[in-house]
Amino acid sequence: MHRLVPDFIIDNYAHGNMSGEFPAVSLFIDVSGFTAATEALMAFGQHGAEVLADIMGAIFDPLVYNVYAQGGFSPSKMNRILQKRPFVL
Repeated sequence: MHRLVPDFIIDNYAHGNMSGEFPAVSLFIDVSGFTAATEALMAFGQHGAEVLADIMGAIFDPLVYNVYAQGGFSPSKMNRILQKRPFVL
């Protein structure tokens, strides 16, 4: 089951912190043509999936790297997936 509550909120709650604030920035990315590219690459099976993962890494790795380099974090599921990949810059 996918948790919808970010780890930092659960950690604060566990330590009795029921409220708080911090400066934040939001980033939304819409990858144009993602569905069409995914459908085309899936015709190539495992190799297509690996190519798609490489494309996604090329898009998101630099972003995730820079967020963490500045002391930031991302509460999203996608971030946890990308953290398991080595950063390629």
